[in-house]
Formats: sequence, C-alpha cells, structure tokens
Amino acid sequence: MSSSAGLSPRDSVFTTLVWNGGSQIADFSEHMNRLQEHAQRLRINLPENIEFSVKSIFKSLGTKEEDELIPKKMVRISYTPENPQPLQIESREMKLRNFIGEAITEQAPYWSKSATGCKHGDWEPYMEAIDNARRTGYDFTLLVRDYKIIDAGQATPVVLDGDGVAYYPKPSDGSVRSITLDSILKEIIEQGIPVKEGNLNERMVARAREMIIIGTGVGVCKIESIDGVEFMNPSDTLFEVARNALEQHYANPNTWTDMEDES
Repeated sequence: MSSSAGLSPRDSVFTTLVWNGGSQIADFSEHMNRLQEHAQRLRINLPENIEFSVKSIFKSLGTKEEDELIPKKMVRISYTPENPQPLQIESREMKLRNFIGEAITEQAPYWSKSATGCKHGDWEPYMEAIDNARRTGYDFTLLVRDYKIIDAGQATPVVLDGDGVAYYPKPSDGSVRSITLDSILKEIIEQGIPVKEGNLNERMVARAREMIIIGTGVGVCKIESIDGVEFMNPSDTLFEVARNALEQHYANPNTWTDMEDES
C-alpha cells in the first residue's frame, strides 16, 4: 500500500477492504459510507458518483475468475483531491490472519479533534508503529493515549473483562470505528458476551482475561502478552467466538458486492 508520507490529515481520506481476488468485495457499502463520513469530517468533497468510479477503476486491478467468497487480498481506496488522479485503488496480498501473537505499547499520535478517529492523509505514524513492533519481533502495536489503549494500528482492540463483558475503545477517545467489529457485534452478543464501549486503561487490562484485535487485514487475532506481560487466568472464549462469527460473516453471500455489477 502506498505511503502517506508528506501528507497532512486533510489532504487525503482512505479505507481498506477485503477482496476475494475475483470480482467480490466485502462490506463495500459500509466502507464507502465510512469513507464519506470521514471525508466530511476532514472537509474533503468526494465525487457524487464515487462508487461507480471505484467499480470502474477496480476492473484495472486484473481480476480473475474466483467464485470462493473468502478473504484473499486487500484493497485500499483513497481519495486525494490535489493528486492528478485523486481516486486511487491499490491491492496487496494478505499475510497472517487469525493467529495468536504478542504486542507492545506505544504512544498514539495526536491530531486535531476532527481528524482523530478518521483514516486520513497523515497515516505514516500508524504505519511506523506497526513496523516498530515487527522490527523488535512483536506482532502488534497497541497505541496509548491518556493512559488508555485506543487502537492497534491496523485493527481495533477488544478486551474480555473478568466480569465476562467485552469492551472496545470509545471513538471519542480517538479510536477508528471498525467496520469488521460492527459486522460481528450481534453474533458475539448472541453467544452470551455483552459488548460495550469502555476505557481500556491499565486497571481494566490488568484484570482482563483476554484481548483480541479485529480488523480487515488481520481478521481476529489473540494477544497473548503486552510488553512481555501475559494475562492472568487467560481465556480463549472471546477469540473463538469472534473468529467463528467473522468466518460466518464472510461465508454469507450478502456480505459481498460484485464489483462488475454496473447497477
């Protein structure tokens, strides 16, 4: 995916989606709605026909005949008004998904209130945080602001507290609203795990039984340790429930949009 180096938050807006490698994109409408929402907050005017334009450009990615509705690649849709070609679509292979890994913490970058929580032009600090984890042998970076975990760079963190309730960061604290988490919230709740917004502060994380991260690229991953400290009385309950829910979500044909459909 292309770098955002040199851009300011209001220079660009983007979203990243799941692609089956053929003509199908998952959660397309939800992502385009969030792209529009973030663009408005960043004072970026998207073209009225942007969905049609996205479908037209998508065909240039070299799609092939692929009927299987499973995540195989990622697609990044970005809009940068000052570029000669403002609308850009790029793809890349998916790497590790749905695995158990280790995380480190790092201070989250600060942006304006309207830009915070948006996928915007100045995304380089998030990419650097992810790279810092990998350079030191870790898998994920948990971003901390005001003593609370607000994001995981490429995904949304969710903790299972000792009381059996799952908590994810408040958007008001700076987290990006997760399309992937939204898509499986109902199923997690139906399996008997209440899900709420909360403050993922040191006290909550210290008493948590489990932490997962959920995102387009990583799917559902379990964090087994943070800064080298493992969870006390660890559980796999949330990991298994969320992973199964996401698998069912992608198995549902209604999740997918045929990008070759002109309607």
